This record gives sequence, structure tokens and C-alpha cells, in this order.
Amino acid sequence: MAIPDWPEGERPREKLLERGAPSLSHAELLAVFLRTGVRGKSAVDLGRDLIRQFGSLGALFAAPDREIAALSGIGPAKCAQLRAAYELARRALERDALGQEALSSPKAVRTYLQYTLSHRPHEVFAAVWLDAQHRVLEFQELFAGTLTQTSVYTVEGLGNAVRDVMHRSGIWANALRVPRVHDFRHAFAVAALRRWYEEGRDVQSELPKLSMYMGHVSIASTTYYLRFMPAVVALASQRFASSCAGLIEGGAA
Repeated sequence: MAIPDWPEGERPREKLLERGAPSLSHAELLAVFLRTGVRGKSAVDLGRDLIRQFGSLGALFAAPDREIAALSGIGPAKCAQLRAAYELARRALERDALGQEALSSPKAVRTYLQYTLSHRPHEVFAAVWLDAQHRVLEFQELFAGTLTQTSVYTVEGLGNAVRDVMHRSGIWANALRVPRVHDFRHAFAVAALRRWYEEGRDVQSELPKLSMYMGHVSIASTTYYLRFMPAVVALASQRFASSCAGLIEGGAA
């Protein structure tokens, strides 16, 4: 029986308007977007077929377009309708979840990545570019992998991404020397060490964390920043002087 022949209160569109979207099943919600069925199947039947074929809404929207369109009664046009509806909902949820807030906490970053990556059917390696207030400037997918893994060529990929950002920001044209990926790592390490000294933390106990975060094979590579960076050396010297000057002959009491 075609949907127009159903009792008015049971038709998906009328039911949604009268009782609200939560009252509809997955198949009925899909039917609203599909709008029409095919010979022998209503739009609700097509919705049920989609859920049965893919197992869940999440799996449906993560499936490649060709697999959705290949299902009997769907085709490219209805597949496009579903994809457009999902993308509108995803953008609205992303906007509501993030608003204009900066990515200033692990929770904010996790939320952003969930809404940005959840619809992708494969693993990716990506960069999120932020301004000085931790607001997103750009999301850039660098590498795409399989369902469970991705190969990352970090130096080449990040190097290309940094050069691209430099070009678009105008830094490339105005700087005598363009920042390298290493320069960002270097600035991060020095800033972290300076902050720990200024906060009075035990830098030696924190050093393994920095070494692991930066991917150093040995902590000896990380201690380079303690020995050869003037800003860090000055802070370390001040702490040593305040702590141990009294133990050295002629030192301040």
C-alpha cells in the first residue's frame, strides 16, 4: 500500500509534524528524506531496507556512495538526498557543539575531532591549525589510510602543510627565513621548559614526559634544550643559585 493510502496519522511526514521527530522510527525518518518509494515498495520500505542492509544509521552514512546507490530502489538521486541531509545535520551539530569557543581544553579538542572525523570510513592523519586564541583556522587531512590504520610520513606531510599555511598567511612573502616544522617543535620544547621552571616544578621529573611527547628515542636528545638554550639555562641557573648558593664558598646566604 502506498503511503498516501495510509491513515493520515501514520504517514511519516504527518506523524512528524503532529508528534515530533522523536516519535518516528529510523526507517520513517529516512522515508521523509527519500520522499517517494518505487514500484512495490514505499519510502518506509526503502528505509527499512537501508537499515537492514547496513545494520545501523552510523554504518549507513559511513558507507561509500556506490554501495548506497546500488541498493534496489535507491540510485544516485536518493543517495544524494541522504548524503545532503546527513551533512546538514553534521554541520549543525558541529556548530552547536563548538560555537565560537576556542580549542583550549582536551574536551574541546575531542568534541571537535568527533564531529569532524566521525563520518569518515577510514583512518586519517590530519592537522588542525589554530590562531593565537586557539580558534580553528583550518582542518587539513594529510594522509588517508584503511579502516584500521594509516601510514604517516610526518616530516614530508607536515612540511608541505606548514609551507601551505605560510603562503596563505603572507608569512612566506614577508619573512627572511620561513619557519620549519623543527622550529615549531623547538619553540614548543623551550616554552614548556620555561613554564615548568617559572612554576617551580621539578623539571627533571617532567623531562621524560616531554621526551615522550616529542618522540625522542632517548631522553638525552631532550636534555639538549636544558644545556644549550639561553632562556632555559638562565632560569636553571637562577634556581640553582637560590637553592644552593649557601653551600658554595663565598655564595650568598
